[in-house]
Parts: sequence; C-alpha cells; structure tokens
Amino acid sequence: MSTMLLANDREKSSDAKAIIRNSGKSAVYQLVYLSEVPGTVNVSIVDAKGNTIMTDRVKNVEEGFMRPYNFSALAEGNYLIEIQDAKGKVMVPFIHKVSKTVQPLNVKVKALPTDKKFQVIMIGNQSDVLQVNILDEAKALVYTDYIDATNSFSKVYDLTKVKANNFTFEIRNSNEIISTQQF
Repeated sequence: MSTMLLANDREKSSDAKAIIRNSGKSAVYQLVYLSEVPGTVNVSIVDAKGNTIMTDRVKNVEEGFMRPYNFSALAEGNYLIEIQDAKGKVMVPFIHKVSKTVQPLNVKVKALPTDKKFQVIMIGNQSDVLQVNILDEAKALVYTDYIDATNSFSKVYDLTKVKANNFTFEIRNSNEIISTQQF
C-alpha cells in the first residue's frame, strides 16, 4: 500500500509531474512521470535517513514514462523518489507499507502413538481466532481451546483422563467449521 502523491518540488523545480502508485502487486510501485521536455531522466530512491537506495537512468524520454520499482527487499517506511530532468527536479514522497499475505489454512489432526494423545497442526495465517472443540463419541463437548491463527502452530492434546475412547476434533473460525476429524 502506498500514498499516491503528485509532486513538484521547491528547489529548481521541473515543470514535470510525477506520481507513485501501487501497481497491484505486493511491494511493487509504479512511477508515472509526465514531461514536455524530451531527454534523459535520472531517478533516485532515497530512504528516510537520506541514503540513496537506488538510482535509475531512463533515456530518450519523449513525453513521459511509467516504470515499476520493486520494494520487496526494503523495510517499511518513508521514501522519496527524486526525478531529475533537464529543467530541474521533481520529488515524490511516499510511504512503503508491506501488506501481509494471508495464506489459506491447512489443518490436520493426527493421533500420536501414545494412547489418547492427538496433535493439531495448522499451517497458514488468518486474522482470526480458531476454536478447537473436542467431542466424545456421544458428541458431548469434552474440551474447547482458542488458538490465535495469525501464525502456524502445533499443539498436543492429552485426553488420557477422559473416559471416552473415540473423539471428534472440530476446528472452526469465526464463520464456519473448517475441519472435522474423527478418531
């Protein structure tokens, strides 16, 4: 996600216009530059500390250009795109923010070799809390647990003190049951 800005700077400003916008791909931004002056354009990406992270030279610019820049290796924060053309400089400040990719949940329950011990494994991430319900053979609730699903996890449930011999594990998110497994 980025803040889209139109820029013309104060120091020997170019008449050119530039914006930086999200390209729709994670951490890739699109620089759109418009100018009436043909020629070579130098693009610099500067971090919040004033360090030049990258430079790029675009030759034979007629009326402008559109170019992607990949920020996936850079930390979140404030950046400045400096575009130098024959008439001066255009500066475009923006904020690079990484959006966390949500991975689908893959939930598995497996019986361990030890009697009445089960391991619940969840791979993926969701901004949700999972509810793990353990039911006996009569479908009576034996145990309920709540797990933060923002990261993958694994947990062992020891049911040796429960008199039942058969169990159903029901894992649900806030909307629906996402897994039911019987043992």
